[in-house]
Amino acid sequence: MNPRNRLNILRKPIRPILIAVVALSLVTGPSAAVGQGPASAAHRAVSSGPSNATDAQIRAKWTPEMLRSARPADMPVHKNADKPTSNINGSAPQSAQTIWQQKWWAVPSQVGRLYYITKDANGADAVGMCSATAISVDVIVTAGHCVVSVDGTTNPFWHHTFLFVPAQWGPVDFVGGTNLGPWGTWAGERATAWQAYAYYGNSALDYGFVKMLPHPDGKRVGDVVGWFGLYPNLTSYPNGLWNLGYPAQGHFSSWSGNYPWGCYSPYAGYLSHSEGGELAYEIYMGCGSNGGASGGPWVVPYNGVWNYVASVNSQCWASWDSPDGVTPSCKAYYSENLWGPWFDQRTVQLLAYAETLN
Repeated sequence: MNPRNRLNILRKPIRPILIAVVALSLVTGPSAAVGQGPASAAHRAVSSGPSNATDAQIRAKWTPEMLRSARPADMPVHKNADKPTSNINGSAPQSAQTIWQQKWWAVPSQVGRLYYITKDANGADAVGMCSATAISVDVIVTAGHCVVSVDGTTNPFWHHTFLFVPAQWGPVDFVGGTNLGPWGTWAGERATAWQAYAYYGNSALDYGFVKMLPHPDGKRVGDVVGWFGLYPNLTSYPNGLWNLGYPAQGHFSSWSGNYPWGCYSPYAGYLSHSEGGELAYEIYMGCGSNGGASGGPWVVPYNGVWNYVASVNSQCWASWDSPDGVTPSCKAYYSENLWGPWFDQRTVQLLAYAETLN
């Protein structure tokens, strides 16, 4: 009997990190992408500082006006999007093509919109927005650039006062510390990412985790909405990839990021990066999306059920120019391809570290 057939895919009682650890022994990727083990993970993981804020205190800070002022995090434009190396399994790369895409009418409860406090170009507080997914009972996964502003220094600005709205559908209504959306709002203050990304901008490690706080009644986000599993080290994608997120620029600007967008595409290829001394890989697919969808999940199936995350929206590429008429951009219209970090053992280690934050 294939040992993989003994794994159950459940959204609640089985903790995804345990499933992910099992998956590591079943599927292996390029050996160079393997992390150094839990003992060294904390040395390369960096995080925002401790906080004594409670869930109620953080949610009470958010007003409808603040949420309406939110601006989508720009999705970085990939520098080498037309030069894939090969498939992870060594076969020739495919051309990225979007097979199907549309406004997502039945967004999973685990996927939602992420709001946070960042800094604008003048150094003043500003409200940003991305997409995220519940990946354990009290942790969400998103893009690294949604949790920290990389500036080439070893003291980057960490985003804070996170507000996660699972399955948001439609304009912001009322918050004031109470419910918004079908599953309420969930607050977090501490985030973590890899040092190679936060300090050196290694785009193949552009993902991060946010530790969410329990509600006053003790319930955690995963207790209410469930959570997706983490599926690292995949070397083939025979069923393609589903991509979800809340784009808010160009073609999607009339939505203001209030509605989820879904794409289905084959996996197309990968590239490697080694900034910060960490060799890592990024993969890509076809999808029309842009800023606001950063951090949205790339979902793959297990035993026919689509509830495992193998990557997140990180970078985009489009052949048309940005509004300045000079450089390629996804802001003017939408992307043609999306890129995301290839999840491996290090991703499991960082999730385990995120679980310890308080």
